[in-house]
Amino acid sequence: MFQSIPTPLLLVFLLIMIIFLIKKLISKKQESEPEDEPESETYTQWTDRYEKNNVLLAPEQILDTLEKLGYFSFTAPEDLAAVKREIASGYESHQILSTEFGEESTVGLCGRYYLCDGETLFEIGGLEEYLLEVKPIFDRLGIPLKWSNEYWSDDITEHTIVLNGKQYDAFRGNPNDYKIWGWATKNFAEMLNDQLTIHESDEKIYLMGGGNDGAFYILTDAQFAFIRKHFTSDEIPRPVAEWWATP
Repeated sequence: MFQSIPTPLLLVFLLIMIIFLIKKLISKKQESEPEDEPESETYTQWTDRYEKNNVLLAPEQILDTLEKLGYFSFTAPEDLAAVKREIASGYESHQILSTEFGEESTVGLCGRYYLCDGETLFEIGGLEEYLLEVKPIFDRLGIPLKWSNEYWSDDITEHTIVLNGKQYDAFRGNPNDYKIWGWATKNFAEMLNDQLTIHESDEKIYLMGGGNDGAFYILTDAQFAFIRKHFTSDEIPRPVAEWWATP
């Protein structure tokens, strides 16, 4: 049958047939070989895989990890169930970190969330008001928080205070600057973080919101890293420098 076919065409036809047969043999071999057992995943690999597939962690996993990281160490036992329900609800609905509040309280029942009005913080008496609010958590951490020598210049361009023997600028600049509330909040967080660092604490102040709707969390590095990774709402606690740079 091949006598009437020119030699070059015959060679091409044979080559095609050989390739087809090789592919068929490879395919049959792959089908007959058992698949390798998947290697066990670490927690990080597992969560990364689910994130890539846009699958959220279960609320129970979120709460379990926060507990292991010591997030509820400042939560009163009688408030724990309510706080966990609120965190699970906020995570499921908007991947936002939320908390429960008592009546007329500016401190979350989790013990880590504080409302912080930038206007109040800037005004006379506001700094001491917020220092009194955070003092209980510093006491829990075994860190002294004593203040003295609070000073305001007559033209309101300078506001200083001494914390644990070290002087800090609460505000320094033009009182007509539109960022004065932000400066007051930033400086407040930085002076507290400085004291936490001096006393070798793993806790830090993280800011969120701003103006009359400002707030801050106190978190360990590990807690913040976990929250930053899994709570993907824009309303998240941020390091002070990042918060200041955010429009």
